[in-house]
Amino acid sequence: MNKMERNIMVVNVDKLFENYPRQTGFYTSEFNFEDIILKNFEYMKRGLAEEDVNYKQPLPYGILRTKD
Repeated sequence: MNKMERNIMVVNVDKLFENYPRQTGFYTSEFNFEDIILKNFEYMKRGLAEEDVNYKQPLPYGILRTKD
């Protein structure tokens, strides 16, 4: 199967940022995006999702810090 035909998880940006400022690259513990995503996610073909600015793909990642 072509990877652009696979279904992926997406969240509508209006629901994701309904009560929060929409910006990138911020860190905060005030907003519980996990709950918002879990309550509002849906699936869409990857090719469509990557071109539709009305949806975001939740991408898990982490930043590790050391005391050094």
